[in-house]
Amino acid sequence: MAMNSSSLQPLSDTLAGWKSGLVPGLLSVILVGISFYNMLLFHTFAELFAIMVAIITSVVAWHTYRFSRNHFLMYLGTGYFWIGILDLIHELTFKGMAIIPGYDAGTSIQFWIVTRYCEAALLLSSAWFLSHKLDRNLFFFLFSLGSAVATAAILTGHFPVTYVDGEGLTRFKIYSEYAIVGQLFLAAYIITRNRQFLDHHIYRLMIASILLTAAAELCFTLYVNVYSGMIILGIF
Repeated sequence: MAMNSSSLQPLSDTLAGWKSGLVPGLLSVILVGISFYNMLLFHTFAELFAIMVAIITSVVAWHTYRFSRNHFLMYLGTGYFWIGILDLIHELTFKGMAIIPGYDAGTSIQFWIVTRYCEAALLLSSAWFLSHKLDRNLFFFLFSLGSAVATAAILTGHFPVTYVDGEGLTRFKIYSEYAIVGQLFLAAYIITRNRQFLDHHIYRLMIASILLTAAAELCFTLYVNVYSGMIILGIF
């Protein structure tokens, strides 16, 4: 008996889902292998991948905006450009990189906390633009200004200490992670309340991403050494 197109659709969706997960799966396996060989190399590759995704997302959203007029995705794009830049500074100041002299492991963690606060705030406020217009130039400027102020505060020593070498994470860092997780859960709730404005597939991917990010942040409350296994688990 011939199968009609509707009966083949579930199989097609399954194959599409399998193919879309193949590349991330292979990359994960490769990164796990690298983590056993060299933790610094693993961190570098993993962070650079995340930075590239953030920047590419921003570029694509910016250049397709005149056709899509999707204010929600454009808002995320303007924010993720600067999140990518802050993550890059976090990467360059990571312990062992020795690219920007004069800064310790605590500096890199400070940039991590600032970036995750920015990301959580971005996701938390993004639902507004599902039903409202966006001035992308204004918000790009505001995000750039906020990133510059945060960077200056960290590099001039005016940001709270997040890590003490030999002792571990400070209370500020741990409480900040819990605050970020709370913001992420709230963002997931608000986006869920407004899911009628989103394509179902995009909605599911966003919620999965937010929940996985929250789980990662919880991992980052449990390490003492920046080369700890919890760092590897959290990055994945």
